[in-house]
Amino acid sequence: MGHCLCRCTCDYRRNFNHDPVDLISEKSLKAVEELVLLLKGYVQRNWIFRPRPHINSFSVQEKVFRALRKGNKRILYRLVTRDRAEDGVGGLQIFLTKMRQPVLPPFIQALALGDNKGISADVVAVDMLGLIRQNLPPRHLRLITALFDLLHCAVKNTHTDELKGSAVPLSMLPIFFQLETLNIPRWRRMVAVLMEMIRLAPSHLNINLHVEEEHEFPGIPL
Repeated sequence: MGHCLCRCTCDYRRNFNHDPVDLISEKSLKAVEELVLLLKGYVQRNWIFRPRPHINSFSVQEKVFRALRKGNKRILYRLVTRDRAEDGVGGLQIFLTKMRQPVLPPFIQALALGDNKGISADVVAVDMLGLIRQNLPPRHLRLITALFDLLHCAVKNTHTDELKGSAVPLSMLPIFFQLETLNIPRWRRMVAVLMEMIRLAPSHLNINLHVEEEHEFPGIPL
């Protein structure tokens, strides 16, 4: 653990210009963390990563996005109700896609995107989580930790039949990986790696789980 799995990733890290400036402001980060806590309260009753049609859904998502950008935590409780939890996720996704840098730096993405034949998805995931923990500035690390906290909670509370569509990893895959040139086998590999990252994140990123969350992690068919 802690060693890169492919030579191209090691080369990328040597040439990568690590920006000491955090990816996100403290106000926005606190708003994201507040939204994650709010959404975690809804995952046991709603499948929040599968969008449902609502009147003015896009308008609510845009308002959530603006609240996160401005760090306005209070308004999130008016916007993201139990019936609008999916719009809260949508607004979070808009916020993440509009950040000035990728949520996962390219040198970490490269571990999963590289040609690692014979290396299982869980080994790749462990190495990626190690790089996240060791290399990212504090606020950037808190952001990724909050995201994996939400994803882990959502998958833990999702019935197996709902997981057949891979809804959690599929909807969040573009947030973590640049997918423009991926072929289908590589795309399926990304889903497997992301699911392993979600499964392993609590122990590697020091995410505190409630007792009710500590049951068997469901599998996902690929």
